[in-house]
Amino acid sequence: MKNSVYPPQCFSSQCGLCFNCTKNQSDMIKPEQKPSVIYAQGGLIDRFEKPRIQELSTTYINKIARLRNREANYEYTSGVEKYFGIIPETYNVQETGLDEDISVYRKQTHPHSEMCQSGLCQAIYHSQPQYIQNTIFPNIPIYTRDIRKHIKHDVSCSLCIECVSKYGSPKK
Repeated sequence: MKNSVYPPQCFSSQCGLCFNCTKNQSDMIKPEQKPSVIYAQGGLIDRFEKPRIQELSTTYINKIARLRNREANYEYTSGVEKYFGIIPETYNVQETGLDEDISVYRKQTHPHSEMCQSGLCQAIYHSQPQYIQNTIFPNIPIYTRDIRKHIKHDVSCSLCIECVSKYGSPKK
């Protein structure tokens, strides 16, 4: 047992350290499952960060609601917002360090079936009840990246207004 990776077999089968216990735990999450399936099962949210995720999701939903309300009432706070709009139609995002490699993200029409591909936004989405998922999230401004012709096998990416505004700048 000197060179063993696992300690000797336990008596309770619940220690979480021996071979039998760790074998059972590794079978719980299958490698072919997508992260969103794991989120939906509550594996990550319920165990670790549920209070923090609830706080972030409340802040996130309120911030988006304020943005949409400001846009509906034309409450501009700067000249940039007046020129581009509070929720602009397109964003330029520099995804690599090269100046010539700028991606264009275009706003999707409401309601949509897209979801932000940021990990935090997905955790917020999956922490909400299904009613909120079906009513609020289809109306959150989502931007989808145009396919870049100079990149072989490029795929589109979707980001919410909160994420795309962090990484890019509005485009007219």
